[in-house]
Amino acid sequence: MGAEKTSKWSSRDLSMGLGFALLLGGCGEETAPKTEFELSVSEVQVHEGEAFLVQVSGATAEVVWTSSNPSVATVNTLGVISGIKTGTATVTAAVGAESASVGVTVTTPPLMVLSTPVVYLTTMVGQEVEEDGRIAIQNGGGGVLEGLSVSDPEYATQGPAWIRQISLASTAAPSTISIDVSGLGLSAGTHLADISINGEAANAPQNAVIALNVLQDPGLKAEPERVDLFAEPNGNPDVFEVAITNDGPGEIADIRTAITYFGGPGETGWLDITLSSQSTPAVLTMTARAEHLNPGSYQALFSLSSLIPGVRPVDIPITMTIAEGPAIEVARSAVSFGATRNGTDPSPSFVQIRNAGGRTLTDLTTSITYEGSASGWLTATVGAHAPTHLQIQPRIAGLGTGAYRGTVWVE
Repeated sequence: MGAEKTSKWSSRDLSMGLGFALLLGGCGEETAPKTEFELSVSEVQVHEGEAFLVQVSGATAEVVWTSSNPSVATVNTLGVISGIKTGTATVTAAVGAESASVGVTVTTPPLMVLSTPVVYLTTMVGQEVEEDGRIAIQNGGGGVLEGLSVSDPEYATQGPAWIRQISLASTAAPSTISIDVSGLGLSAGTHLADISINGEAANAPQNAVIALNVLQDPGLKAEPERVDLFAEPNGNPDVFEVAITNDGPGEIADIRTAITYFGGPGETGWLDITLSSQSTPAVLTMTARAEHLNPGSYQALFSLSSLIPGVRPVDIPITMTIAEGPAIEVARSAVSFGATRNGTDPSPSFVQIRNAGGRTLTDLTTSITYEGSASGWLTATVGAHAPTHLQIQPRIAGLGTGAYRGTVWVE
């Protein structure tokens, strides 16, 4: 984890040591060379919550360990350094008048974020699955998320192995898992399998479920299969459309509709639904009225069926959430850096970003403005979905002595 250099200290002078050995040599005796006091590393990089053992050689008495910044990194009497939070510290080992130091950098560990915990696939009895299932993998923490791997599937029930291949686009995030599935030989119903995604992340491994729904001919199909509506208080959601088709060949006629509300008095009648045709293909148009409802979550179930015998019906779950919109909240409003002119760039700083409002905070981006004539000395990256971290990295190349200010905007 970052231990590259070895620092050495010696309490003896080389020329005196040689002279002393020659003098005693006349008496037929030799003096054993004195062991040097040294540490196994001069620099250490650890993640928050991780530890690293610094080894000592040549100590002639008890070693006393200290940390210059215990809020960032601590060290115990055995020389075990523990990362507490992002930052830097210096750990010193002292034996009498001698001492040696280790520079410690603590970073935020990588965090694995999956685009979905469940992959839904659909096919007909005796048919292939038209599209592969996909899971996107992102790093929602700091550093680099690498060492990604995917296990073989574990099936929920006995039967043919219907997952033909699982492939990983890259072993470092961002990456994508592709799942090639076959419906041949499977009976009608829902077939489940689990996969485990591992990697060098603090929250690894993560599990995902592959759900294959095998349907019989004919049957009504809704796309999307469920509807989630959002409205702010005293407002109404946008009009929403659902495509109604036959998931088998031909068309289905004589379609009938029904709606069921879940909730107490006053929590019904908030949906107006029209069907463009009584035969497939058709378009279902939903108009929700939320202005008279209190903030909260409201559920309904819209059912479609046919008078033709043997046609499978379809139910569309509908959820309407009334809440304030998402709001960006940053853990810190100011970050400062220090550097030496023509020196190395300071370590990056990480700021936590979370959603302080309702719904889901996604599609996060950054921009930077500068005070003064100097610009381009900052880079900022942020994960696409909250909660996440904002990484700020200054670049000092070309900058003269002075103070520089900039503002990172997260939108």
